[in-house]
Amino acid sequence: SRHLAFRAIRFSGVAGACKLDVQHGNLEARRTAGLEVDLAHGKLTVENVADVVLRGQHAPVHGSDVAGRAEIETSFGDVRFERVGGELRARIEHGGVTASDVAGGANVETTFDGVTLERVAGPLEAVVQHGGVEAKGLARGARIRASGADVTLDGFSGSIDLEVERGVAVAQPRRAFRDQGRAHAGADE
Repeated sequence: SRHLAFRAIRFSGVAGACKLDVQHGNLEARRTAGLEVDLAHGKLTVENVADVVLRGQHAPVHGSDVAGRAEIETSFGDVRFERVGGELRARIEHGGVTASDVAGGANVETTFDGVTLERVAGPLEAVVQHGGVEAKGLARGARIRASGADVTLDGFSGSIDLEVERGVAVAQPRRAFRDQGRAHAGADE
């Protein structure tokens, strides 16, 4: 474990797990085993890592080719992932989540921005305050709570549980709808 301040850090090819505390600097990690980061006031970029765990403040995250899970908690920055081999868990205050090709499920919470997902193999659970949800290719259904914007689901399978306040919900299943679904529309305030 290292505490690093006011630097831009780049590393790759690390065989063991890394645990870093970075203040006021950007971090780039490539071809690395597990990565656990505490990051404030900087951007995290990961590529070809086994797992990634981030606890951040004012820290956007961009990642691709994560073999296992991606677990992110941050504020004032967007989170983007492509090709996650496990589950995606993200809690973002004042930021949004965009992800594609997630082999596990996705559990996301955002405030003041939305969620955009494509091709999620596991179940989706999303809670979005002051933002919407756009999802394509959900393989195992979803439970979504959103307020302040629309929810659009295209090409989903599995059961859907939607609760939308101050927005419109549009859901187009992959095939004829056979599973149970539940929708709730809140009153405009």
